[in-house]
Amino acid sequence: MATKQQILDALEKTDKNLPLKPVDIARQLGGDENPRVISVQLHRLADEGFIRKKGSKSGWYITELGKLRLQISRRQTKRKESPERKEPPEPKSEWARELDKQIEMSGSTTYGLFLKYGKTTALSTKTGSRLVLLGAGHANAGNLEDLEWVKQAFDEMGLPHTFKKVWFNVWAGYVKKYVPSQRNVPSL
Repeated sequence: MATKQQILDALEKTDKNLPLKPVDIARQLGGDENPRVISVQLHRLADEGFIRKKGSKSGWYITELGKLRLQISRRQTKRKESPERKEPPEPKSEWARELDKQIEMSGSTTYGLFLKYGKTTALSTKTGSRLVLLGAGHANAGNLEDLEWVKQAFDEMGLPHTFKKVWFNVWAGYVKKYVPSQRNVPSL
Protein backbone atom coordinates (compact mmCIF):
# COMPACT_ATOMS: atom_id res chain seq x y z
CA MET A 1 0.00 0.00 0.00
CA ALA A 2 1.34 3.41 -0.96
CA THR A 3 2.05 5.93 1.78
CA LYS A 4 0.70 9.47 1.91
CA GLN A 5 4.14 10.77 1.09
CA GLN A 6 4.42 8.55 -2.02
CA ILE A 7 1.03 9.75 -3.28
CA LEU A 8 1.89 13.39 -2.64
CA ASP A 9 5.22 12.83 -4.41
CA ALA A 10 3.43 11.42 -7.44
CA LEU A 11 1.03 14.36 -7.55
CA GLU A 12 3.84 16.88 -7.20
CA LYS A 13 5.95 15.37 -9.97
CA THR A 14 3.22 15.59 -12.59
CA ASP A 15 2.64 18.51 -14.89
CA LYS A 16 0.54 21.06 -13.02
CA ASN A 17 -1.99 21.18 -15.81
CA LEU A 18 -2.58 17.45 -15.76
CA PRO A 19 -4.72 16.11 -12.93
CA LEU A 20 -4.01 12.55 -11.86
CA LYS A 21 -6.60 9.83 -11.42
CA PRO A 22 -6.11 6.88 -9.06
CA VAL A 23 -5.20 4.63 -12.02
CA ASP A 24 -2.50 7.08 -13.12
CA ILE A 25 -1.03 7.25 -9.61
CA ALA A 26 -1.06 3.43 -9.34
CA ARG A 27 0.86 3.16 -12.62
CA GLN A 28 3.31 5.86 -11.56
CA LEU A 29 3.99 4.13 -8.24
CA GLY A 30 4.35 0.76 -9.94
CA GLY A 31 4.13 -2.56 -8.20
CA ASP A 32 0.82 -4.00 -7.18
CA GLU A 33 -0.88 -0.76 -6.19
CA ASN A 34 -4.67 -1.06 -6.31
CA PRO A 35 -6.38 2.06 -7.75
CA ARG A 36 -9.34 1.58 -5.36
CA VAL A 37 -7.06 1.68 -2.33
CA ILE A 38 -5.33 4.74 -3.74
CA SER A 39 -8.74 6.36 -4.29
CA VAL A 40 -9.55 5.90 -0.58
CA GLN A 41 -6.19 7.41 0.37
CA LEU A 42 -6.78 10.33 -2.00
CA HIS A 43 -10.07 11.11 -0.26
CA ARG A 44 -8.33 11.02 3.11
CA LEU A 45 -5.64 13.38 1.84
CA ALA A 46 -8.37 15.67 0.48
CA ASP A 47 -10.10 15.68 3.89
CA GLU A 48 -6.83 16.86 5.42
CA GLY A 49 -6.52 19.62 2.81
CA PHE A 50 -3.38 18.26 1.14
CA ILE A 51 -4.99 17.69 -2.28
CA ARG A 52 -8.13 18.75 -4.13
CA LYS A 53 -10.19 17.56 -7.03
CA LYS A 54 -11.46 19.69 -9.87
CA GLY A 55 -14.84 18.45 -11.00
CA SER A 56 -16.34 15.03 -10.40
CA LYS A 57 -14.62 13.31 -13.33
CA SER A 58 -11.40 15.24 -13.21
CA GLY A 59 -8.24 14.12 -11.42
CA TRP A 60 -6.46 15.24 -8.28
CA TYR A 61 -4.10 18.19 -7.70
CA ILE A 62 -1.73 18.85 -4.82
CA THR A 63 -2.43 21.98 -2.74
CA GLU A 64 0.08 24.37 -1.17
CA LEU A 65 -0.59 22.71 2.16
CA GLY A 66 0.20 19.34 0.56
CA LYS A 67 3.48 20.70 -0.79
CA LEU A 68 4.38 22.00 2.65
CA ARG A 69 3.54 18.62 4.22
CA LEU A 70 5.75 16.93 1.63
CA GLN A 71 8.68 19.25 2.41
CA ILE A 72 8.35 18.57 6.13
CA SER A 73 8.23 14.81 5.51
CA ARG A 74 11.35 15.00 3.36
CA ARG A 75 13.25 16.92 6.03
CA GLN A 76 12.26 14.39 8.68
CA THR A 77 13.38 11.55 6.42
CA LYS A 78 16.75 13.24 5.84
CA ARG A 79 17.24 13.64 9.59
CA LYS A 80 16.51 9.98 10.19
CA GLU A 81 18.93 8.92 7.46
CA SER A 82 21.76 11.22 8.48
CA PRO A 83 23.91 10.00 11.35
CA GLU A 84 23.11 11.78 14.59
CA ARG A 85 25.69 14.20 15.81
CA LYS A 86 26.29 13.68 19.46
CA GLU A 87 27.95 16.45 21.34
CA PRO A 88 30.90 15.23 23.35
CA PRO A 89 30.10 15.32 27.04
CA GLU A 90 31.41 18.37 28.83
CA PRO A 91 34.52 17.43 30.77
CA LYS A 92 34.01 17.33 34.51
CA SER A 93 35.55 20.07 36.53
CA GLU A 94 38.24 19.33 39.07
CA TRP A 95 35.66 19.85 41.84
CA ALA A 96 33.17 17.44 40.25
CA ARG A 97 35.86 14.75 39.93
CA GLU A 98 36.87 15.28 43.53
CA LEU A 99 33.25 15.07 44.70
CA ASP A 100 32.72 11.80 42.81
CA LYS A 101 35.95 10.45 44.33
CA GLN A 102 34.86 11.46 47.85
CA ILE A 103 31.44 9.83 47.38
CA GLU A 104 33.03 6.64 46.09
CA MET A 105 35.51 6.50 48.97
CA SER A 106 32.85 7.23 51.60
CA GLY A 107 30.47 4.57 50.37
CA SER A 108 27.28 4.30 52.39
CA THR A 109 28.61 5.99 55.52
CA THR A 110 26.77 8.95 56.98
CA TYR A 111 29.27 11.29 55.34
CA GLY A 112 28.88 9.50 52.00
CA LEU A 113 25.10 9.85 52.14
CA PHE A 114 25.46 13.50 53.14
CA LEU A 115 27.66 14.07 50.07
CA LYS A 116 25.23 12.22 47.79
CA TYR A 117 22.29 14.31 49.00
CA GLY A 118 24.34 17.45 48.49
CA LYS A 119 25.31 16.41 44.97
CA THR A 120 21.68 15.60 44.16
CA THR A 121 20.47 19.01 45.30
CA ALA A 122 23.24 20.97 43.56
CA LEU A 123 21.73 22.69 40.54
CA SER A 124 24.93 23.53 38.71
CA THR A 125 27.60 20.88 38.49
CA LYS A 126 30.44 23.37 38.15
CA THR A 127 29.76 25.51 41.21
CA GLY A 128 27.55 22.96 42.95
CA SER A 129 30.34 20.40 43.32
CA ARG A 130 32.59 22.95 44.98
CA LEU A 131 29.84 24.06 47.36
CA VAL A 132 28.98 20.47 48.27
CA LEU A 133 32.58 19.62 49.03
CA LEU A 134 33.15 22.76 51.09
CA GLY A 135 29.85 22.53 52.96
CA ALA A 136 30.14 18.81 53.63
CA GLY A 137 33.76 19.09 54.71
CA HIS A 138 32.92 21.78 57.23
CA ALA A 139 29.76 20.06 58.49
CA ASN A 140 31.66 16.79 58.87
CA ALA A 141 33.90 18.45 61.49
CA GLY A 142 30.93 18.01 63.85
CA ASN A 143 28.14 15.47 64.13
CA LEU A 144 26.19 15.19 60.87
CA GLU A 145 23.20 13.80 62.74
CA ASP A 146 22.97 16.97 64.85
CA LEU A 147 20.77 19.17 62.67
CA GLU A 148 21.57 22.31 64.71
CA TRP A 149 25.24 21.80 63.88
CA VAL A 150 24.56 21.15 60.17
CA LYS A 151 22.50 24.37 59.96
CA GLN A 152 25.27 26.32 61.72
CA ALA A 153 27.93 24.81 59.42
CA PHE A 154 25.94 25.77 56.32
CA ASP A 155 25.51 29.31 57.65
CA GLU A 156 29.22 29.60 58.44
CA MET A 157 30.18 28.47 54.94
CA GLY A 158 27.89 31.08 53.36
CA LEU A 159 26.12 28.63 51.07
CA PRO A 160 23.41 30.14 48.83
CA HIS A 161 20.08 30.16 50.70
CA THR A 162 18.03 28.06 48.26
CA PHE A 163 20.81 25.48 47.94
CA LYS A 164 21.37 25.06 51.68
CA LYS A 165 17.62 25.02 52.34
CA VAL A 166 16.98 22.17 49.91
CA TRP A 167 20.06 20.20 50.98
CA PHE A 168 19.25 20.72 54.67
CA ASN A 169 15.60 19.66 54.26
CA VAL A 170 16.57 16.52 52.37
CA TRP A 171 19.18 15.67 54.99
CA ALA A 172 16.79 16.47 57.87
CA GLY A 173 14.27 14.07 56.34
CA TYR A 174 16.89 11.35 56.32
CA VAL A 175 18.02 12.06 59.88
CA LYS A 176 14.45 12.18 61.26
CA LYS A 177 13.63 8.89 59.57
CA TYR A 178 16.71 6.95 60.59
CA VAL A 179 17.88 8.72 63.75
CA PRO A 180 14.88 8.65 66.12
CA SER A 181 16.45 10.93 68.73
CA GLN A 182 16.20 13.99 66.41
CA ARG A 183 12.64 15.33 66.42
CA ASN A 184 12.89 19.11 66.28
CA VAL A 185 14.45 20.52 63.12
CA PRO A 186 15.76 24.09 63.19
CA SER A 187 14.31 26.40 60.58
CA LEU A 188 16.53 28.05 58.00
